[in-house]
Amino acid sequence: MPSECAPLPSGTVLASRFVVGEVLGRGAFGIVYRGEDLRWGELCTIKELAPCQAVRRAGGLLELPGNDRYRRRLRDRFLDEAERIGRLRIEGILPPRAWFVQNGTAYVVTEHADGVETLEARLTLRGACSQTETLAIAERLLRTLDSLHRAGILHRDVKPSNILVGRSGELWLIDFGAALEWHADSGNAHRVLFTPGYAPPEQLDRHGSRGPATDIYAVGATLYQLLSGYPPPPAPERMAGTAAPPLRVLRPDVDPAVCEAIEAALELDPDHRPQSAPELLARLQSGMVGGALDGTWRDFDERAVRLASFRFGRRECPGCGGVLEGVKPLRRGQCPVCREGAVRAREVPEDLCPVCRVGVLRRWPSPIPACPSCRTGLMRTKRGLIGRARRLQCQRCGFALEESDGKRWRTSPGRSEGFAQGDERSAQEWVGATGRSAAVDVCDSCGAQLDLEPDGRWRLAWSGAERLEWERLYREEWACVAAGLEPTAGNAECDRCGAEYFVDGERVTLLGCHRDSFGFADRHQGRCFDWDQLAWVGVGKTSLRPGVRCAECGTEFDFAGERLRLVRGEGRLSGVAGQTLSIEDWHRVAQDLPRRDEEALFQERFDEAIVSAYENGQIDLGGRPGLLWDGTASWRWDGRRSTKEGRSRVLIDGGALRIRRLPRSLVLPLDGRVSFADLEDDGLLMESAEVRLALWPEPIVLEVRLASGVRRVPLDVASLRLRLRHLAGNRNIP
Repeated sequence: MPSECAPLPSGTVLASRFVVGEVLGRGAFGIVYRGEDLRWGELCTIKELAPCQAVRRAGGLLELPGNDRYRRRLRDRFLDEAERIGRLRIEGILPPRAWFVQNGTAYVVTEHADGVETLEARLTLRGACSQTETLAIAERLLRTLDSLHRAGILHRDVKPSNILVGRSGELWLIDFGAALEWHADSGNAHRVLFTPGYAPPEQLDRHGSRGPATDIYAVGATLYQLLSGYPPPPAPERMAGTAAPPLRVLRPDVDPAVCEAIEAALELDPDHRPQSAPELLARLQSGMVGGALDGTWRDFDERAVRLASFRFGRRECPGCGGVLEGVKPLRRGQCPVCREGAVRAREVPEDLCPVCRVGVLRRWPSPIPACPSCRTGLMRTKRGLIGRARRLQCQRCGFALEESDGKRWRTSPGRSEGFAQGDERSAQEWVGATGRSAAVDVCDSCGAQLDLEPDGRWRLAWSGAERLEWERLYREEWACVAAGLEPTAGNAECDRCGAEYFVDGERVTLLGCHRDSFGFADRHQGRCFDWDQLAWVGVGKTSLRPGVRCAECGTEFDFAGERLRLVRGEGRLSGVAGQTLSIEDWHRVAQDLPRRDEEALFQERFDEAIVSAYENGQIDLGGRPGLLWDGTASWRWDGRRSTKEGRSRVLIDGGALRIRRLPRSLVLPLDGRVSFADLEDDGLLMESAEVRLALWPEPIVLEVRLASGVRRVPLDVASLRLRLRHLAGNRNIP
């Protein structure tokens, strides 16, 4: 009886080069083996495409789920990604060494990383990580993902078991999930195939739109586990109301900015997550970047100047200044690559001969199709005279067999070249002696012969013409060759631009195109979509809702009444996706200006920034360098010989405090011998060895001339205290 997804026996040789060793790991979609490369005499890693629904047959053959076309597309998706990664050299990715089809499935061989363990194994052994270790892992992981995303590749299956850690802290990301996701998109097994806790909602939905933010969620879940010791609840449970325990509660020793960044990566709405690996890394390293209501007094001044001259166009893109265009979905069947042609099924005859491309392949009607002697001729059936047995004779060399008892065949006298006279065997044994297949298809025009191999492929056993580029292909691939196409060509194409597609009922996958006029192939080649979903994605609308988008920078909005909901944006708009604002406010956000309803708060924060600058010694009073205070104050002076009190003008500069009174001023030098203390009733106590001064200043107005105009800000004793402490700190005054 066949066993379900049993691993290959140790010692199995693949592609006449790679020896299969022990199983390193397995998941719902594949088995990973330690291997040996006989050509180079070194270790390697072998991954076998083995979905959980596949069945292992005798001899190592693996029966993949689905029909022949489905299996072919699954294998192609698995190998296509290996080929794309193989063309890149990215730090943190083990480069593929070879990829091939065998045993009815596909294999990818990569270099072997010695002395490594998975991040999952490290967590099991050592428990939760420190903040320093977590950030070091996050930095390496996100830099690798950024390189992949820039090359147009998503990993789709980031989790601790797919991250290898070396002895010196090296990090490798393994086990890409492109074929896994395509397989899931083509069926209804998302929640079975994807690991709970790491897959975001859009990956569990066949209609979900994936992008870099999909990988960002998985990274957030991985970092959450590094700090907490366990992954967050699965996305379906969180959507049903189960909250992920806050990291700030689980790990109070971790910087709150780090916790906020990880929780932002775990947002259920992909538009609310960081939209790129660099953005998440920046948040992890320095927290959220301030908006138009944060910054120094100079930042506020510069924004105030721009705010005074702010203008915007209602059809102007806030991101780049291009034109926002209304988006209409494509018609059903309309090609998203050229947006003009229609995707039509290819008429590819299944039985057309791939050699002459004229004749038809027909099953050879003989129990022993190929000649056991010459192995290229075909055995024709001849009926003997009445009462005599059937006879099989090679049309090429004349070798003949006679039926003995209906199940066995013996060599015919005088025509047994290479075999003993009277040699008798079963039909199956004679087929084995030919080295050929029991099922042979023959072209009725050129005579080309194809043998059916155990893994379902057909081998070109003989042809009278020059050998073809391919020797072993599946039947639908030979049909493509017969039609003048590449074996991996799709079963549908655009009648205008020739873009190739694989269509399986309601599901469509773009395989390739000659020209990518609108950038659709660059973003979505290899993805599986429904026709309804493709209608929106094909015009660049990833949210599948009515709205507008900019063709120049890709900024995308959904209509939300009279306002716009940001779906995707660049620059300052990248971190605020998911918010709904008016078009005016979107222009303000893009230009780092306060929204209309924030203008009053902006003015308050502007004043606060100026007060803060005064307190930190960046701004002096009245434009006079070193002047700290000039205003009326009540005071009490306790000297060695006398005590005085009063209410008069008080001036404080960097060197001394002066109380102006008649007939002369009282002066207290502000040197290293003066200490400061607060009085409970809004006062200030200043002491030296000779003098004790209690001061109760009345509020004054700080007037500052800026590029945006003259600004007047009230100051009170609290600001004076901070300014004096700043002065004391700079002079080492106790």
